[in-house]
Amino acid sequence: MTAGRSGGSYTVTSNSLVIVGLELQGIVILLGSISAYSIWRTLKEMSLANQASVSERLASQSIEILKYIADDPQLYEYFYKNKPLVVETPTRTKVLCCAEIMANFLEHIFLQRPSIPVASQEAWMRYVRDHYSASHVVREFVTEHRHWYADAFLNFVDTAPGLVKRAK
Repeated sequence: MTAGRSGGSYTVTSNSLVIVGLELQGIVILLGSISAYSIWRTLKEMSLANQASVSERLASQSIEILKYIADDPQLYEYFYKNKPLVVETPTRTKVLCCAEIMANFLEHIFLQRPSIPVASQEAWMRYVRDHYSASHVVREFVTEHRHWYADAFLNFVDTAPGLVKRAK
């Protein structure tokens, strides 16, 4: 096949069609690779933003629990100094409700571990273990309601350093 172009002519052969086809395939592969890389970068950025958001929400929830405990100074020793709960105390109901809130929060943190930034995962796990170890009422609550909590969480807190093994 011959065609005119600016006074000249050129011939299209099957070889030149193959070459043009290969060049087009190369361009498509290059554009596909660029697109895949762009999608990967976007997903990575979204994942990092989600991790930061999870960590921020956990910190906010922690602050809210701290504010609640700070509003009643009698609660502090139950959650930070291993004070056991005696049967007849005017704050019994409040302490038990706070123990449930704290136990649920600690489990929530543990279960969010895959979504927490790698840089702070270990710090959050120490937070869970330290708070669990520092509160007799939380440990007692979890022991009484083990069937409410994820096995992975129970295994994690059962191996908290310094704890005496409890019967399951």
